[in-house]
Amino acid sequence: MKRAIALALLMAGALAAPAMADTEYTLPGGYRSLVLSGNGTTFDARGVYVPVVWYGGPTRFFKLRFELGGAYLRDSLGGAYTYGVGQTSMNFELPLGPLIPYAGVVGHAAFPFQQPSYVTGIPYGAMGQAGLQLDLGVVLLDLHAGTGPVWGLSKPQGSAYEGNLTDIGGRVILAF
Repeated sequence: MKRAIALALLMAGALAAPAMADTEYTLPGGYRSLVLSGNGTTFDARGVYVPVVWYGGPTRFFKLRFELGGAYLRDSLGGAYTYGVGQTSMNFELPLGPLIPYAGVVGHAAFPFQQPSYVTGIPYGAMGQAGLQLDLGVVLLDLHAGTGPVWGLSKPQGSAYEGNLTDIGGRVILAF
């Protein structure tokens, strides 16, 4: 019984530790382009992706980041796409003083709240990612880009689209 109480207190302390960390404000955002082609037609949807919930860690050499957010895109045919997006990235970082270049892979899936009538399915995929962070002490700037295939989207008749997703994003982190 004492072990269980000690373990519970240890877990509560570990979970409360982030609340004792420095205050951080993060401004994330990104641009996305989804290109779909099939049966002689090609069109692209472009718009924004904004992470709402994210977690990243640890730093210095390897970083694993989880994000949940939303994307809104419009395609060249006039269709609108509204997605709830979940993604995880694993990157290798190379700290060079205040500059931290990194490269890795991103896995992503999206739940469609709205898609045009000529697109069905749930998109998912993987993409390579490269980025650069600039650590200025109180401010951390992060810019990244990635591209890769998207699966899971098809025409209403069932024939699959070939898809490619390009993501360009960044975040400004202010730590006090």
